Amino acid sequence: MGRRAPAIGSGRALVAALRWVSVACAVALAGACGGGGGDAKAGKPRPLRDSLPARIRQTGVITVGSDIEYAPLEFFGAGSATPQGFDVDLANAIAKRLGVQARFVNFTDLEGLLPALVAGRFDLVMSGLSDTPERRASGVAFIDYLMAGTSILVPKGNPKAVQSLDDLCGQTVAVQKDAEQDTQTVPDQSAACRAAGRPELNAVAPDTPVFIMHLYCRALLNRAALRACGYTKDSPNPPGGEIQRDRQGNPTGLLIARPNANILYATLAKGPKLPPEHQMNSTRHFMRELNRLGLTSIIDAGG
Repeated sequence: MGRRAPAIGSGRALVAALRWVSVACAVALAGACGGGGGDAKAGKPRPLRDSLPARIRQTGVITVGSDIEYAPLEFFGAGSATPQGFDVDLANAIAKRLGVQARFVNFTDLEGLLPALVAGRFDLVMSGLSDTPERRASGVAFIDYLMAGTSILVPKGNPKAVQSLDDLCGQTVAVQKDAEQDTQTVPDQSAACRAAGRPELNAVAPDTPVFIMHLYCRALLNRAALRACGYTKDSPNPPGGEIQRDRQGNPTGLLIARPNANILYATLAKGPKLPPEHQMNSTRHFMRELNRLGLTSIIDAGG
């Protein structure tokens, strides 16, 4: 899977992260940025180089921090120590427009790139980083320039017929540590896999509705419960909740209480009503199982 872009079906702009507003304006190729309107008498626009900080104007070099191992954006060719790729070409084109040179520095700590930028080790970062609120909060300016998505790499011939993230359920998947696939895509999809159909619940209770609530924030339903509650592909999300769905729009069995638990209470109300004797028998079995596990009392602090 790709290392920095979000899940299939979504788009996220890759960015150049910069330390100075004047540099950001210049990279955006906006000649009026950086304060200055050019030569009014001659009617000529102010050179973009004049928008750069004095140090860069003096050295004639913009230092670009990058984790150079992400083809085709940035990489080293076979037997070469010279950076290549789309980001390299773009940085060189920007530097040429500014009248300076771009010098790439290979920085292999992906999550450390922005702290290093803030600390002044680089003038800008171009490394396929996704634009996120958390990264914006680190104190840098962002310029979005590329939309990207996640790709799934499979063995030749695609023997397991993987067509989407849903097809990865139960499979072993490799991702790069700390990349967005590691911190967001895989955890989210793993939760969807566990909820989709709940094979364990369906196996032990194929015809009995099962409803499991977790901390008033979500609930898991087996297929029998989905049928009993009438949740189908055409069911809209009720007020105060979300019915999680697979890529075909079918309910997976996971209900999300957002922003409140109304969907959980409403779902319980849709379930079949047990006669009193069955309720008593069910409670006895429940308590005996708790006793078997060594639990003799429970306190519901919220109820």
